[in-house]
Amino acid sequence: MSLYRHTKKCSQNIEVNKQKRQTAQSDGQTALLLGTRLKHDQLLKTELFPRMRADDISLIAKKDPLICQYAYSYIKGRRSKGNLDLVRQNVRRLAKLFKFVQKQDCNIKLLIDLLRPCYFKMIIDGVNDMARYNHETEKYESPTLAMNFGTLLKKCCDLAFVELLQIPNTEKQREDVNILKNLIISQWADEVSAQAGTNLNENQWNKEQLLPLTTDLKKLNDYLCNSAEQHYNTLKNNNDANAYYALKDILYTQIMLLNRRRPAEVAQLKLHTYKAINLDTSKQDTEFENCLTKTEKILLNTYSRFVIRGKRGRGVPVLLSPIMRKHFDFVITVRDQFVQGNDYIFHTKGKGFIDGTKTLHKYVEKCGVTRAKSITATLLRKHLATITQLLHFSNNDMEQLSKFMGHTLKTHCNVYRMSDNIYQTAKVSKLLLLMMEGGAENFKGKQLEEIDIPLTPVIDNQDVFTQCVQDTPQSDEEVQKVDDKSISHGTEENREKVNKLIERLPWTDQQKQIIFKHFAENIKKKEAPKQLEVKKLIEIYPELFKERKWTSIKAVVYNMYTGKLKIK
Repeated sequence: MSLYRHTKKCSQNIEVNKQKRQTAQSDGQTALLLGTRLKHDQLLKTELFPRMRADDISLIAKKDPLICQYAYSYIKGRRSKGNLDLVRQNVRRLAKLFKFVQKQDCNIKLLIDLLRPCYFKMIIDGVNDMARYNHETEKYESPTLAMNFGTLLKKCCDLAFVELLQIPNTEKQREDVNILKNLIISQWADEVSAQAGTNLNENQWNKEQLLPLTTDLKKLNDYLCNSAEQHYNTLKNNNDANAYYALKDILYTQIMLLNRRRPAEVAQLKLHTYKAINLDTSKQDTEFENCLTKTEKILLNTYSRFVIRGKRGRGVPVLLSPIMRKHFDFVITVRDQFVQGNDYIFHTKGKGFIDGTKTLHKYVEKCGVTRAKSITATLLRKHLATITQLLHFSNNDMEQLSKFMGHTLKTHCNVYRMSDNIYQTAKVSKLLLLMMEGGAENFKGKQLEEIDIPLTPVIDNQDVFTQCVQDTPQSDEEVQKVDDKSISHGTEENREKVNKLIERLPWTDQQKQIIFKHFAENIKKKEAPKQLEVKKLIEIYPELFKERKWTSIKAVVYNMYTGKLKIK
C-alpha cells in the first residue's frame, strides 16, 4: 500500500481531514530529509513544505541549508497565506537556479558554494534561462522574475555572511560572499534589470485596459442588496445553513465593492477583532466635525468605520453602511449555530477563510453584468484611482485616499492610476492643437478645463467609429457634402469653409453575413474585436474587403451587437 493511501485510511491519524488537501508524498519527502539538525525544521515542516509539490525542485530546496534559512527568516514573522505563497515561489526559484548551475559545474554541492564572484556570469545565465530570455529579440518572457532575482540573491548573500561569521576559519568565503553581493549591486541593473524593465514597460504600453462600467457596478450592487435582504429574512425565520453561508459571502462582496479592499485583507478579519471594535459614531471630534459640510456630517453619523490589518502591517479602514452593519451583526450573532473552532468571520466549512477572488467572481457571474472580466479586486481599486483624475483632488485629499486604500501616494499615482486614453486624447490634444494654431495668449491664467476651442471635425466614414453602417438601401455611389471648418485661432475670424466630397460605399449582404458569422462570439459577448482579429478576417477574404479599413469592419460589429444594424 502506498503512503498516500495509508495516510487516508490510518486509524491512528487523528488529524485526517477529508476536506484538506492530501500531502502525503510531500510529507514523506520532508520526513526523510529533516531531523533535528536545524532549529527551524519544525516551522518549515508545518507551514511551508506541505504547500510545495513533491518533485526534484522541492527536494533540492529541502536539502539545502541556505534555502531553508531564507524561508525561515521570511516566514517567522509573516505567516499569512499570501506571504507563504510568495516564499514558496522564491524557494523554488532558488532551487531551480541551483539545479541549472550544478549542471554546469558539478563541484557546487550547496547554494552557499555558488555565492562566489567567479560564478557571477553563470548566475546571470541561469536567471536568463529561467526568465526565458531570447537573445535574438532581446526580450524576457518573464521580466518580473529577472528583476526580482537580484533582490533575492542579495538576501541570500546577507544570510550566508551571517552564518559564516559564526563558523571559524571562513574569512575567504566571507570575502567571496561580500564581493558577489557588491557585484550584484553594481552590475545587476546593466546585465539584467535594465532590459527586463524595458520589456515590462513595453508590455504595458498598449495593453487593453478595461475598467469596470458604472452600469455594471450598479447592477451588481442592486443584486447584492436584494439577495442579502432575502437571505437575512430567511435566516431570521429558520436556521438555514445555506442562507447563512450565502449572507456571509454576500456581505463580504459588498464590503469589497464599497471599500475596494484587497481580497485577503477582509477575508482574514477575525471574530475577536470585530468584537473589540467600538463602532459608536456619536463620540466624534467636535472641532473637526464643525469643519464638515452638511452631507459629510450625515455620512459621518451614518456609516461605521473600523480598521483591519492591510499590506505590510498597515492599518486600513473599512466602512459599513447601516444595512451592512445590521447584516454583519446578525451574522456574528447566529454564527455559533453553524461553525465551531474557526475564528474567521468569513470562514470556510473547514479551518480557513474564504477565497475572496472566487467569491467576488461568483456573484459577478450571477448578476449577469456586461463585462464580468473587468470586475476584479485589482481593477476596482484601479477604477477608483483613475476616476479621481476627473475630480481635481488636492494633494491632501489624494494622500488621505491613498492611506484609505492602504498604499503610498506614489504607488497610487504610478501603479493604480491607469493611463486614461480618453483624458489624454481629448484634453491634452486640445492643448497641443492650441499650441499649433497659435493664440495661446488669449487664454492666459485659465485652467485646461476652462479653455474651449470651437471645432467642426471632418467626418470620415471609414475612420470615425461613430459613423455606423445603417441597414438601409443605398445606391452604388453616394456622394455627401461635408462642411469642413478649420480650428479657430481664438479670434473672431474663421477660415473659409471648404466643401469636400466623400464617397461612401454600401455594405453588401455577403459582407454583412461573413462579418456576422466570423465575429459571432464577439457579438454574443458584446465585445468589439481587436485590430489583429479584424485583419485576420481581411486576410481570409482579401478580395471581398480590399476596399475596407479594419476600423470600418469593427464599426459594423459594434452596430450589430448594439442593434443598429440587423442581418436579414
